[in-house]
Amino acid sequence: MINILKLWLLALLVAVIPSASRAAYPSQIDNFSTSLSLSKVANAALAIENTLGTNPQGTSSTVGTRLSIIESLRDWLEVQNIRLSVDEAFPSQGSYSLSVSAIHQLGDTLYVGGQFGVWAGVTRNCLVAIDVPTKTVINTFDAAITGTSGVTVMVNKIIDSPNAGNLIVVGRFTTVSGTSRIGVAEIDAATGIATSFDANLLTSTSSASVVAAVVRGSNIYFGGTGFSSVGGVTLTSNLAAVDNTGVLQPFYPKDASPSGPFINDLESTPLGIWAFGSFSYLSPTPSARIAVLDATTGNNLGFIYNESTAGLSSASNSVDSDGNFVYVVGGGNTALNFSGLPRLSGLMRFDGNTGAVDVTNTAMVGLAAEASAFVVVGGNKLYVSTGSAAGGTTVLGFGKQNGIKGTRRGVAVFDKSTMNLLPEIVDLDFNNTFRIYVTATKLYVGGAFGLANGVFRPTLASFSLIP
Repeated sequence: MINILKLWLLALLVAVIPSASRAAYPSQIDNFSTSLSLSKVANAALAIENTLGTNPQGTSSTVGTRLSIIESLRDWLEVQNIRLSVDEAFPSQGSYSLSVSAIHQLGDTLYVGGQFGVWAGVTRNCLVAIDVPTKTVINTFDAAITGTSGVTVMVNKIIDSPNAGNLIVVGRFTTVSGTSRIGVAEIDAATGIATSFDANLLTSTSSASVVAAVVRGSNIYFGGTGFSSVGGVTLTSNLAAVDNTGVLQPFYPKDASPSGPFINDLESTPLGIWAFGSFSYLSPTPSARIAVLDATTGNNLGFIYNESTAGLSSASNSVDSDGNFVYVVGGGNTALNFSGLPRLSGLMRFDGNTGAVDVTNTAMVGLAAEASAFVVVGGNKLYVSTGSAAGGTTVLGFGKQNGIKGTRRGVAVFDKSTMNLLPEIVDLDFNNTFRIYVTATKLYVGGAFGLANGVFRPTLASFSLIP
């Protein structure tokens, strides 16, 4: 199909663009004729349009005609959007009334966490291990996670532990494999049994939850809501760091509000620990929803982004990094707004080494994403999912992006370098998407939904990626 697309586009371009004009942009034409990547096809259309706009060959009337033809190419690409294929044999939870909120892969094992008690007919409380090659639940792994009666028990995130062969699991729970562990636990990746690691977290309410976690060196940083103390030390920021044995580290960010901030996500870059969530002040600098902290002390490094609360009505929801840039999405129905900077909506990018907001790419401006929830870097692409919304369905209305235009319900895919919307489609019927995870060949989407690209895969779907 891609080869047919390339030939069709190339033939039309050759037919409508004079040879003198084609000579001005041979590399862009070459992208159409040699690439097997739909993303390159889309970016080539953008490059040709930009060249026509800056180096017109002919009258304004003929240039306008050619621009209209490029527009028709973009519309045609939209019609030809590629729905990622769904692996119908990969085991799903079985009921869309429950949810998946954590996904992680280690070796050939995919770990899935959330709010459930059974997975593919096998009893598993909030955490299941699936053998990827055989697509079966691993019988020898059972973390047996439980919590306070009458309170929703769940796993919110799973990451590799600094201790090889183990995983860090965070969420709302009180025991793991029969051992007392509140909110944070280290488990054996092969069995699910809790190790001797214990962060000694105490919470102020039964509904308290650990939502975010990141590893830096041998330390584990974790955050959420409702923290009372860690290792016997009272905390005011719902954010702490422990070493690989569970011993509290002198990382003490402070918050001025009585209940502390709600930490939605954490990321580590050479600059420090990035905290994202719902807060206005963090240790000791005013920081609206985004703060960069010293990884040793927790002190705010002073990057004041002056985010307007009118621009982001709820919080900065999710972050991921490729080592150079930090990508963040935020909730609310309007834009992330920074004083003195263009209005950057929904999805934005920071320099992970300097903390500077990246405003060099105009494709970021005017991205109208409603209730964006999660962003994940996968190779040369970004995968952005949406969270819950009234009525259960959120449509990402990106309007006319540079390159391809369209709406996305479920997961939108962007070129990481240009931030252009790409043609891949991941459509979910009841769009409560709580976690996405990308490998070299697969996209896993978890949440509370029934249909994934028209196939019944409740709460978890496995998609094959397009190169």
